[in-house]
Amino acid sequence: MISNLAHSISRILLPSISLQILLSTIKLHSSRNKDLETGKTRTMNTSRPDYKPFEARLIQLLRWRFEKSNLNVIDHLKVGDLPLEIDVVAISTKPGWIPDLKFPQLFDYFRQHNVMEIKTEQDRFEVQDLPKLLAYGWHYMAKQSLEEVSEVTLTALVHHLTPRLEKALPKFGFEQLRPEVYRRNADMISYVIAFGDLPDELLPEELRAFTNQTRRQHLFLSCLGKQEKSPIVEAIVDLYESEVRNIMLNIREESLRNILSVVEEKRIISALGEEKIIAALSEEKIIAALLKNEHLLKALLAELDVEQLQKMLEEKKHN
Repeated sequence: MISNLAHSISRILLPSISLQILLSTIKLHSSRNKDLETGKTRTMNTSRPDYKPFEARLIQLLRWRFEKSNLNVIDHLKVGDLPLEIDVVAISTKPGWIPDLKFPQLFDYFRQHNVMEIKTEQDRFEVQDLPKLLAYGWHYMAKQSLEEVSEVTLTALVHHLTPRLEKALPKFGFEQLRPEVYRRNADMISYVIAFGDLPDELLPEELRAFTNQTRRQHLFLSCLGKQEKSPIVEAIVDLYESEVRNIMLNIREESLRNILSVVEEKRIISALGEEKIIAALSEEKIIAALLKNEHLLKALLAELDVEQLQKMLEEKKHN
């Protein structure tokens, strides 16, 4: 049934029917479901970007990276009665842990216990966060009953440094190792790393995805070339929708089919329901790519009233 319907759609729709009609149907059905589930429409806060989804996804990707090197990862670890919560702790089960060759060069100073504070582009690390970072280290040692300060590292992994923060770093004992990287040797080893402008050779892919649009585009297309599902690709699709839309507008149909095969179907369906994508996408290219992905077509039809769709197509055929 799916293949027959796909053939009917391709015969009728290419190129006569507007993609907007098909996708508007999808969007209407999708929005009705959301209203039924939530009882309200979604609104966008334009006053300040919501940094939490970006931070959560970056933490998820770092967990994925660190666990590949046999580190246990804890996120959002509470270490005090006040709102003292460590974003990430990467822990080795053995003292004297040494990074393997696959481990990111940027973190080659890691020891057995590694406490991290994460700030993406949508948030920023302030001067008052420096003493908080140091406090996290001591609170963590107390909570875990640790005695070897040499086995604990602290890292503030931030997208960029404010001018005020750069001026304050030396006052807290941080010395610049290279542009955007500062180290403090007193007590436990501590780093402040602004990853936004670091060179590619220092940055793992997980961080490159959170630097800038140009890097994300290169990374996205590179991952598509491997034709395998990647949490990095999924993060870019989920968080940077407008950028992905622009990529889809400017790539060949074959590459677009790679997107449809690599990215989860539910994400594509969600994206196709967006009004801006309906208005912008090339009709022939997106329809052709959709029809050559039977799994996606099946998932789309699961979201639609098939009889209603067939009736709409027949009406278009007669007209």
